Amino acid sequence: MYGDPGLRPDRSSSIDAGIDQTMWNSRIRLSGTYFYTRLNEVVVFDTSGAINAVTDPLGRNGGYRNTRGGIARGAEFSASVAATRTLQLTGAYTYTDARQQTPLAAGVWRTYEIPQHQYSMTATQRFSTRLTGFFLLSASSDYLASVSGRAFQFKGPARGQAGLSYRRPMGEFRAIRIYGKADNLFNQTYFENGFRTPGRTLTGGTQFEF
Repeated sequence: MYGDPGLRPDRSSSIDAGIDQTMWNSRIRLSGTYFYTRLNEVVVFDTSGAINAVTDPLGRNGGYRNTRGGIARGAEFSASVAATRTLQLTGAYTYTDARQQTPLAAGVWRTYEIPQHQYSMTATQRFSTRLTGFFLLSASSDYLASVSGRAFQFKGPARGQAGLSYRRPMGEFRAIRIYGKADNLFNQTYFENGFRTPGRTLTGGTQFEF
């Protein structure tokens, strides 16, 4: 109903290059990477009306078709610091310029759901040989998403997470781990793919290692 036996496979080309540098007796690690990806041709599912049953040889009103892809280029930077023997700090930033070769909507060339700026910071604290805690903050700039075939701009999230993990060995190769995590600590209202995400949530569980 939606397929096309004449579809061609996706074609892409990419390149990336980076550098890592350690400092302070390897307690600090810095990284930087440049990336470039070109999607020469991709398969998409189209319900925009571009596939018309009158002109389509398969009589379809929508379905899969080939189209020109896009270009994504940018840079990633990260830093990791062993602040103390038990505290690890990491941070990362990514800049992405992602654009389509064919507009997704009238006048819209920017790729959906890929923000230009993304940030993250993590602190991991080992309280003992068995108990570990962490705090994570991730954020991004505004991004575009498709809703009913139209492009809408959504505010990027600023999402906090925190958790604790307790691991108790039960032999040489076995252990039990009990963990708990709080997500969306700031109870921010944000959307993914046009849908509202849950507010502040708490999860926990037990994991058996063998």
